[in-house]
Amino acid sequence: MVEKNSDNVTVPPFLAWRRRLRLTRGEAARLLDRTERQLQVYEQAHELPRVVLLAMTALEYLPVWRLAPLGIDPTWRRK
Repeated sequence: MVEKNSDNVTVPPFLAWRRRLRLTRGEAARLLDRTERQLQVYEQAHELPRVVLLAMTALEYLPVWRLAPLGIDPTWRRK
């Protein structure tokens, strides 16, 4: 999963995901139960831990009724 920005520069997958969902680093850290420092590392990496990839996929694609019991309100889908 490689995305490119308008300058045709490769964007690391985590950063592309966070931008796509319009999440701040703090919001993403809370949703993924990680620290903001860990997310800084992820934003520069082209490979991510499998558990993080699974969580990212779940947050992006699971229906709202599946996320609600976890206390997650996918506000990024309303933007």
